[in-house]
Amino acid sequence: MSGVIRDGRHAGGRAYGYRPVPGKPGELQIDEDEAAIVREIFESYVGGKTPREIAMRLNVRKVPPPRGRYWMRRDNQDGKPATIRMRMRRCWGDEGRA
Repeated sequence: MSGVIRDGRHAGGRAYGYRPVPGKPGELQIDEDEAAIVREIFESYVGGKTPREIAMRLNVRKVPPPRGRYWMRRDNQDGKPATIRMRMRRCWGDEGRA
């Protein structure tokens, strides 16, 4: 596993916005349809929309989420839409918008 990471390849798991390159383990290529959704999520967030509002809009449009049936998946700890919030934390940390 460490060799995969050291070589700059993906170590596994679902990476929304990307798809595996057939025949090249650990390599990913951009999935343009999903990447457009990722860009929309970030643009909406920077534009002032809350994760809850973003998730609701995606669900109304029936945009398939990375896992499960809904973007508005409830987090067991605080009841907020976890899928969108986790994307924001990965980008900007707990401080909020950049």
